Amino acid sequence: MRDLLFIGLCLFLIDCTGTVSNEENNPPADPLHGFVIAGYLPDYRLTTINQQIAKYLSDLIYFTVEPTSEGELDISRIYNNTYYILSQFRVVNPNLRILLAVGGWERSEGFAAMASTDSIRLKFIENLTRFCLDKHFTGADYDWEFPANYTQNMAYQQLIIETKQSFARYGLLVTAALNSGQSLSSAAYSALDRIHLMSYDHGGRHATYEDAVNDVQIFLNHQVPSGKIALGMPFYGRGITNFDLEIGYDEIVQYYHPAPDQDEVNGIYFNGIEMVKRKTLFALQDSLQGVMVWDLGQDTTDETSLLKAIYQVVIGNK
Repeated sequence: MRDLLFIGLCLFLIDCTGTVSNEENNPPADPLHGFVIAGYLPDYRLTTINQQIAKYLSDLIYFTVEPTSEGELDISRIYNNTYYILSQFRVVNPNLRILLAVGGWERSEGFAAMASTDSIRLKFIENLTRFCLDKHFTGADYDWEFPANYTQNMAYQQLIIETKQSFARYGLLVTAALNSGQSLSSAAYSALDRIHLMSYDHGGRHATYEDAVNDVQIFLNHQVPSGKIALGMPFYGRGITNFDLEIGYDEIVQYYHPAPDQDEVNGIYFNGIEMVKRKTLFALQDSLQGVMVWDLGQDTTDETSLLKAIYQVVIGNK
């Protein structure tokens, strides 16, 4: 009898830890059927975002860390409750992949020195690999804005290739945020699991449908398979004549109450509901890997939500 009780207790503990639980080994079916809806979540929005948005995502990209010139990870923007909050997104959506963004605008200063020296670059890759494994990230998203010359661009390509070699041993993803003005080698494109195409911040009307089509075509001309491209869309507007004027979509809705087919208000260009639907349908019809948005914290939460509009298009066409 004591042996049976012991066995029963062991089975109970195993199920509680999730090592063989039915829920973890058999996650819910993916309603997106492999199509990617990726959204960036900056660290400064982590505590204010509604975790229910995970229902409409395949990938959450946590924008937070940057490389140092010595090959370390600057994790000063990660706080004690960060990992717990991120884990709650996976409670809402067990299929959710969470990637760690490395770099970004005003967070790329350490790339050049780190990536240009073999020993420091390999040290950084080792540190990044260990960090992703220890903190349960699905992979990393590089965003070097921007290599200043040919030498730095070559170093970036080597960083991507060697990161993939390290990550592949553990099934981790390597992605990169790129705009249409950046070009990598075929080996670097091959190493990437996905390109997050930043099809915004053009001049004037900064993120038109025509821009999206042209930006995708540029990467196709570089022999990048369409299935590696996630088309980026902005959840913010910019001034048409004043590029430095930036306002979140949530604020645009609050102040201007645009119609679903409206993309301009008071000299500001943005992507409204019908535009993000149109771009998402383009991504589906042209067999892109998916779409990407910057950033999730600038969306609304009601019927005007851009993320919900994107999700509805995908599930309606899959």
